[in-house]
Amino acid sequence: LELHFVGNIGECSDAFAPYASEVGRTIKLHGLLGGQAALAAVDGAAVVINLGNSNPCQLPSKLVEYMALAKPILNVLQTDGDPSLEILGEYPWAMNIFADTHVPTAEQVQNVVRHIERSITTDEMIEWADSEVLAPFGLTSVAAQYRRALFGNADARA
Repeated sequence: LELHFVGNIGECSDAFAPYASEVGRTIKLHGLLGGQAALAAVDGAAVVINLGNSNPCQLPSKLVEYMALAKPILNVLQTDGDPSLEILGEYPWAMNIFADTHVPTAEQVQNVVRHIERSITTDEMIEWADSEVLAPFGLTSVAAQYRRALFGNADARA
């Protein structure tokens, strides 16, 4: 089992200090990757981990990407006001745990392992990709939201 971190870890690099002997072996720190390389890393993962957002007004776009790929998500929450809770509440392959739970119980560990090992069928992926939950993040919806933000309710092309 390997744990891969993609992105800027500068602000949390101290968190890896206790695991220094594993960095480069079972813990891989990739840093920032281009879009295609990052997508390939996510696509090849058995499970993805979202490190929660302490800003209640910002939903990380990577969550929508994870959901669109029908990846199991282990969501590590910083606060109970984390904006990911609402959208992941409707996502069947998400598991939420709070970061302040320093020592997980045996039951929590077993639940995480079961969650990671669960296979998602192709039919489940297709059904999820067509779900109403992802509709607000589709191109048509996002374009309409930009038009409303820029031009109000009037259609600017009329």
